[in-house]
Amino acid sequence: MVVSMNKFKPAVVPIFPPPDSEMSELCSVDNSSNPASDLPTVYFITPTYPRREQVAELTRLGQTLLLAKNIHWIIAEDSSFCSPMVSALLKRLQIPYTHIVGPQPLMYKKAKLRYSPRGVSSRRA
Repeated sequence: MVVSMNKFKPAVVPIFPPPDSEMSELCSVDNSSNPASDLPTVYFITPTYPRREQVAELTRLGQTLLLAKNIHWIIAEDSSFCSPMVSALLKRLQIPYTHIVGPQPLMYKKAKLRYSPRGVSSRRA
């Protein structure tokens, strides 16, 4: 259980939201790379949330992933809509990817916790 730091109204919410309160949406998928010989595919999962540094951090990470062979990058965004900047970045890098969104459940937003659990749903999307 996560407990609010507000001493007048403690909010108690479960650490993991019930499956029926979570929603996820597939933004886009690109599998258009030539697999290298007999190497297995490595699935690299990155949970993220919208902020100023998001595109810069994903750009740096994506450029590093360009050095690896047989990578499939899964970006799970904690948002209610597909970010056009993240989608454009993924297309520009030309790495095979899956871009999904899974917004934060309302139970966490309504609890008004001091430290909001970001990326909770996108980790399981």
